Amino acid sequence: MKKILAAILVLILAAFSFAALGESIPTDVSGLWHAYLADGESTLFLRVDGTGSLMVGESSYNVAWSQSGSALILDQGGALVEGVCEEDLISLDIGGGNLVFFRELPEPMPLDCDLTGVWRAPLPGGDSMLTLNADGAAIMNLGPEAVSLTWTHDGASVTLFQDGYPIDCVFDGVFISIFLGEGSICFIPDAMPAAVAP
Repeated sequence: MKKILAAILVLILAAFSFAALGESIPTDVSGLWHAYLADGESTLFLRVDGTGSLMVGESSYNVAWSQSGSALILDQGGALVEGVCEEDLISLDIGGGNLVFFRELPEPMPLDCDLTGVWRAPLPGGDSMLTLNADGAAIMNLGPEAVSLTWTHDGASVTLFQDGYPIDCVFDGVFISIFLGEGSICFIPDAMPAAVAP
């Protein structure tokens, strides 16, 4: 009897584990997705048949898409764009940075809110993290490398520094975007004080 009960408990635990995995990886990413851009909004429309369109500013691109687990691939005329999808967002690796799309755009936080906490950039190779501490210290993890930074936040302006030199970045109420070369990495709130979580 104990063996039967143990086997049933193992099956129940396994079912809950698979259900939890299924919640983080969307089974259907088709539909309309929205992204914030500095000069407006971008949309990504994915049809059930594996075709779609990407609208960036005034430009529209036809795409084919495929999904395998949390990995998403867009094919725009032979140019492949890798992405990662979660239940409520898609992050595309675009030119050395990422572009994050939401099913529904989050309500922006006040620009003068408390930004301390953990921010993450969902990327196909794994999340990058940015931790902003209340004492002005910060750590940015880009892949296996951790970079020590300092930061200040004064109203609508956030500034990151590496060895005393400012890093080009902006907080727009939804993302902290860090500009590196030709691309930018968009960090979204991950673990924030409850009072400022979006």
